[in-house]
Amino acid sequence: MQARADLALDTDWSFIPKLQFGLRTTTRHAERTDQGGRYADLSDAMIPYASLPIGELQKTTDPFRGNAQGFTQYLQPPRSGIYDNRVKLRQFVYDNLVKLAARFPTSQNYKDRVVEWTTPNVVPAENSGWEADEDTYAAYVQGKYNFTIGSMDVDGVFGVRGVITSGSSFGLSSICTLNDGGTPTDTRDDTCTRSLEGRTEKQDYVDILPNISARFRFTPKLQFRLGFTKTRTKPNFGDLNPALNISPVIYSACQSPTSPNYNPNDTTSCRIPGRIYPDYSGNAGNPSLRPFTSTNYDASLEWYFAKSGFFSVAVFQRDIFGFTTQVTRFRNDPQFGILQLSNPINAADAQIKGAEANFQTFFDFLPGALSGFGISGNVSYLTGRNRYPNGYDPQTDTFKGEGEYLTIPGLSKWTYNAAFFYEKSGLVARLSYNRRSDWVNGYNTDPQTGFQYTGTGTYARDRLDAGVSYDINKNFTIGADIGNILATPFQNYVNFQQGRYSPIDVRDEGRYYGASLRFRFGD
Repeated sequence: MQARADLALDTDWSFIPKLQFGLRTTTRHAERTDQGGRYADLSDAMIPYASLPIGELQKTTDPFRGNAQGFTQYLQPPRSGIYDNRVKLRQFVYDNLVKLAARFPTSQNYKDRVVEWTTPNVVPAENSGWEADEDTYAAYVQGKYNFTIGSMDVDGVFGVRGVITSGSSFGLSSICTLNDGGTPTDTRDDTCTRSLEGRTEKQDYVDILPNISARFRFTPKLQFRLGFTKTRTKPNFGDLNPALNISPVIYSACQSPTSPNYNPNDTTSCRIPGRIYPDYSGNAGNPSLRPFTSTNYDASLEWYFAKSGFFSVAVFQRDIFGFTTQVTRFRNDPQFGILQLSNPINAADAQIKGAEANFQTFFDFLPGALSGFGISGNVSYLTGRNRYPNGYDPQTDTFKGEGEYLTIPGLSKWTYNAAFFYEKSGLVARLSYNRRSDWVNGYNTDPQTGFQYTGTGTYARDRLDAGVSYDINKNFTIGADIGNILATPFQNYVNFQQGRYSPIDVRDEGRYYGASLRFRFGD
């Protein structure tokens, strides 16, 4: 819900001909009440894949279109095999969980899974929901100005906006403590008792956001723009959830039960030296998160060389502080021992720099029908880095040093767009091309050093589209288009270890064909 009031005042001042004022108030409420899932790990039951009640297995399609050598297909159940047998499959899972719970009577994991799979439908966990409320009160004042320097006209806008935010968030914490009071490495009793506790936290802060822009008109066709603004982006309500979820980490024996040296109490001899093995793990939101702020600088030069043609270049910089970043830390807790906890924090400084060039024109200097042809294109170059915390010290629960700079996820260094088009006598045709270079999706932490490395990413991709339409008369238009003509696969990759690339998926996105008939009523 929101309410706003704006006032524009025309002044008699030549330098500032107009002033603008405004007030705005908003009220927002968000909640998530139904979130659930269940997963049954039946690996200890050692069930052959082919014996599952999912019908006959079939070969997958070859996603490489016959261009790859070696392994390109494998057996899997068809979707209908799983969906049509979902009742049998659910009962099969439940029956085997009951057997595993009887086989491992001290395992809290199997006890919890049996309860989850008792019902036909997924039952959301008691602590899966959260609620958040937020009220904002904003006011702004802004003025438009213009003046002349010699023969050059200068105009622009300057102003400031203030925002008061008052919010609260509620979540239900869930903590499961081992019943024997020991540690997860003690396999005598892995059961735990869960306690629930509600928690409400406040979020109150004030933002002051100035802005100023200027346009210098050297000639009617050539102009230069400058801009300075400050902006802020609020965290997601879900990230503000104050709930804390903690459960013991249960470690399996180092040897397989079929090994002659099997010892069910040996859970430590196989550990990697230097790696941290927590006793409990969990996750939490962070009600102390603040919006990330950005100080923005923009400059552009624009040349309008024809009625239908222009060329522009622009440079920009964004100085950012407080990106929401997920971190994992290992605390030495007096109650839980070594506690692995993941939660979002406001990271340190970040910066985005870039430049772009744009061009568009019609060939209207050509005779007759040829004057309908035109071209457009743009290219942009971006560099973006964000300082991520690293070198975590579990003894002091702090990150060492200022942290390392890493490329901002989702940011491609190069992006290209080009189009060749025709618009004349009711005929509109367009052939457009787009390409963006590789980008990072997320980072992993090296457990030995605490430093980040590219965990998942996407390779460069491009796309070519074409479309044509024709106005039969003022009421009817027919059209046809082809999307994704190149049909190049979309490819994601993962690094399970630094420098070791493996594909996540190769998505074979096909071409799309369409035809249309549009009708307009009246003139």
